[in-house]
Amino acid sequence: MLPLTDHATWPVSLRGPVRLPPSADLVSNADDDVFILYTHLQAGSAKGRGLGYIDNTKDTLEISIELKASHYKDEDDCNEKRKDTKSVKARAKEKGKDQRNGENKKVEHSPEASLLATVSPKGKGKENTQQLTEQRKTKKGKATKELENGKRTEYPPEAEPTTHAKAGFAPISPPSPYRCLTGKEKRKARRSKDKEPASFAPVLEDLTIDLRLAQDSTALRSRDGDTGSVVWRASLDFANLILEQIRFRPTEGLFDFEQLKSAHVLELGSGTGLLPLLLSPHVQTYTSTDLPELLRLQEKTLALNPPRPVNLVLSALDWSDLASDYLTPAQRRRIFKPANPLDLILLVDCIYNPALLPALIATVEHLATPRQTAVLVVCELRASDVVRKFLESWLERPGWSIWRMEDGAGMGIQYGVWLGWRTV
Repeated sequence: MLPLTDHATWPVSLRGPVRLPPSADLVSNADDDVFILYTHLQAGSAKGRGLGYIDNTKDTLEISIELKASHYKDEDDCNEKRKDTKSVKARAKEKGKDQRNGENKKVEHSPEASLLATVSPKGKGKENTQQLTEQRKTKKGKATKELENGKRTEYPPEAEPTTHAKAGFAPISPPSPYRCLTGKEKRKARRSKDKEPASFAPVLEDLTIDLRLAQDSTALRSRDGDTGSVVWRASLDFANLILEQIRFRPTEGLFDFEQLKSAHVLELGSGTGLLPLLLSPHVQTYTSTDLPELLRLQEKTLALNPPRPVNLVLSALDWSDLASDYLTPAQRRRIFKPANPLDLILLVDCIYNPALLPALIATVEHLATPRQTAVLVVCELRASDVVRKFLESWLERPGWSIWRMEDGAGMGIQYGVWLGWRTV
C-alpha cells in the first residue's frame, strides 16, 4: 500500500498512481461533458460496435493481446527504456577512450615514461632498458614484502568481486581497494562503471499474450442484468493500453508505474477476470470484486491460465448492499471492508444500467479514502442519458473532483475516461 503521508508531497499532476495530464478537463457540468464526448464521437471515424462484447457464444474464449512497438517507436516523449542501444554503447566507448587518453597523458610524466620517451644516443638504449627493469623489480619486491609482513592483502580469485550485474538492477560491485590491480584491470573496471545497466536496454519488440477466459454463454440472455459473464471489448482495450505502456514506457502514460508497483488496486465489476489476471503482476495487491456467481467464473479463468497470481484476492461484493441511505459508515464497513486502504479503484465498463448507478456511486464513496484513493472510470460510449445520469450522481457528492481524460486516455474517442479524487 502507498504510504498516506507521501501524498502530501506528490506533484499536482499525480492522483494516487494515476497521472493527471494537462489536457484533462475538470468536469463541473454533466450536460456539457456529455455534449463534448458525443460530439467528438459523431464527428470522428469511430464505427458502431454493437453492445461491445467480444463473443457471447463460447464458454471458453481464446484471445490474443498484441503489444505493438510501432505505437511508440516514432514518439519523441519516451524515457530511458527507449534509448538507442548503439548510441549508448558508442557513448560508453567514447568516454572510456577519453579516459584512457587522459591516463596515457599522465603516464608520460611518470619516471618510467620519461625513460621510455627518451631518445637515447647509440649505445644508450640498452642502459635505459636495464634501468627500467631494475625499477620494476624493486616495486615488485616491495609489494611481495608487504604481502609477507601482512601490510597488504591479496584476495583469492573466488573472493574477487564481479564487474557485472547478472540480472535486473543488481548493483555492480567495485574492485577491492586492498588488491593491487594492473592497468588493464583498472581500465576494465572503469569501463564497467560507465556502462548503463542491462535492464535499461530498450524493449521495442512486439509481444503477443495468449489467454483463455471462462464465460457463461447463457447467462447474458437468461439472467436479467447479468452482463459480467462475458468478456467486453472495453476491458480488452484497456488491458492492451496499460500493458503496452508497461512494456514500452512512454513518458505520458496513464499511470506512474513506480507508484503502481506499491499500490493496492480494487476493481468493481471485474466479470470474467481478464484485468485481474493481466494487471495483478504489476501491483502490490489486486482485489477483484463482483457477484459470487461471477467469482466462480474468475476461478475457472485462473485455472485456465496458471500460475495463479499470489497477490490476487477475490471478494464477493453486491453494490446494492451498500446503497441504503440508512446505513451508518460502521455498518457499511461490516458489510465490506478491504484489508488495507485502497490506492486505486477501477471501474471498466460498469456504466450501463441506470438502476444500478446510485448503488455504484455509494460503493465508490464508501471505498475511497480521501486524498489517497484515485478512482478511474472507463466507459464505452453507448447511451448518452446513462452517462449523463452517472456524472450527475457523482457530481452531487460533496468533496469530489472529477476530470475527463482527452481521447479516452489513449483508448480512442469511443470511450469516456474519468479520474475522480476525493478531498473530504
